Amino acid sequence: MSGEQYGRLVLYLVMTFGITWVCWWPLAFLIPPGAGVFTNATFSSLYIVGGLGPTFAALLAVALTPQEGSLASYGASLTQWRVPREWYLVALLLPAVLAFTLELLAAWFGAQALFFPAFHDLSRLPLIFLTMIL
Repeated sequence: MSGEQYGRLVLYLVMTFGITWVCWWPLAFLIPPGAGVFTNATFSSLYIVGGLGPTFAALLAVALTPQEGSLASYGASLTQWRVPREWYLVALLLPAVLAFTLELLAAWFGAQALFFPAFHDLSRLPLIFLTMIL
């Protein structure tokens, strides 16, 4: 990796942590005990923008360092299959399978639900999934 590429990497990391922390630290102090991030539009916005921090930072780092490659070449590299397609399916489904398994184990042992209270309104699920993927 050349020195200029380290510059892009450092820029990416600084912007990623900057965006995420600027959104999530205030969010941690604003949410009242027992409330969720989707109980208020401000909380939801901070949560989603903070979660997309790495995506925004990557796009900005590439746009601000064109000497290392264009935004178009970066976008093209994101659509190249680097491993067999089955592995992408595993990567997308395995977290859901693990979460369901943990829920079943928690229910079986009489413990409190772990994940699904946050998803009581399934209309939020596509947005959460999209945020996780991006």
